[in-house]
Amino acid sequence: MSYINEINGFHKWVQTHPELPTSARILWFTLMHYNNSCGWKRVFNVPISLLMGDSGLSRSSIVRARKLLQESGRIRYTTRSDMKATEYELLPMSELLQAMIPIIHGVIRDVTQAMTQSVTHCMTQNVTHCMTQYMTHGMTQRMTRSMIHRMI
Repeated sequence: MSYINEINGFHKWVQTHPELPTSARILWFTLMHYNNSCGWKRVFNVPISLLMGDSGLSRSSIVRARKLLQESGRIRYTTRSDMKATEYELLPMSELLQAMIPIIHGVIRDVTQAMTQSVTHCMTQNVTHCMTQYMTHGMTQRMTRSMIHRMI
């Protein structure tokens, strides 16, 4: 995990998720610090007392913030019994992008299909309209010639 890439990725992600409260943002950065300190373990634990001291957040704010971060797909956490520290896993931004690829492909497929149907419909309507005009114009010319011939 690259510290700077994750921070930059998180900033970009937050731009599309402005509803994420400040407490969740602070907690994410605090967790990044602890994960860096323990050598970027996939799963690491941090006592809530340390998170409270470093982040300035209350216990209840941390509990709400980590729930929001998990629901947003930025972290996973597991609370443990017997006064053991909660286990955290930071989900790398690259994993988020990998998870989005099938969704993006699906959107592209759906948009392509809708555009194809729309273009086909427009072309069919235009061809029908042109054919109707051609037929009407052609019949008008034939009728006009026929009337002229009768008059002569």
